[in-house]
Amino acid sequence: MEALERNETELSTIIEKKLAHQLRDVTEATTRLYGNDLQIAERLLSRLLTFESLQSGFGLTATQDAHFNENVLRGCSVLLGPGSAALWRGQSSGQTGAAGLADLLEQYARILAQNMKQTYLNPVALVAPNI
Repeated sequence: MEALERNETELSTIIEKKLAHQLRDVTEATTRLYGNDLQIAERLLSRLLTFESLQSGFGLTATQDAHFNENVLRGCSVLLGPGSAALWRGQSSGQTGAAGLADLLEQYARILAQNMKQTYLNPVALVAPNI
């Protein structure tokens, strides 16, 4: 993550797949998030969703990894859950926050829908505890 934030790592489909999977594993295995955990995960998800929202067609990671959307959604679900509400309130104003993360998720969903026919993506019907 540090290399990614310092722009030493360029995002690609392969890196996106790995990061989304790792994010899901970490967020689901963690029984309690702390402020720094939330900030790191939020920045990572923001970068992933922003990158994906700029892609189209077969450049979308979801066309390369059948579990990508589920990994992203489950990671977002943990961050947007009721257990994290106090952490969001205490977050510095420089971060996008819960509403910003939800907006990025909506933007990404729009991109997926626009590319569904062209890429033969199956409709996404995922449910997570908080989304």
